[in-house]
Amino acid sequence: MSLNSNLNTETNQGAEQASNYSPRPNIDHLIKRIVVERRKERKNTLITLTLSFLGVAVLAIFVSNG
Repeated sequence: MSLNSNLNTETNQGAEQASNYSPRPNIDHLIKRIVVERRKERKNTLITLTLSFLGVAVLAIFVSNG
């Protein structure tokens, strides 16, 4: 009788642990998030490069005229 009781207790603990796990995230959602983040990084990089180039061009104009 005690062996059966111990087995039931272990089974219930295993079921409780299994119910504590969250479901797996949707892979498509994660891939979309990665793509969006990369797009933001590319946009920020492009803006930074453009501003840097314009700054250098303006500085070159001032130096050549001055």
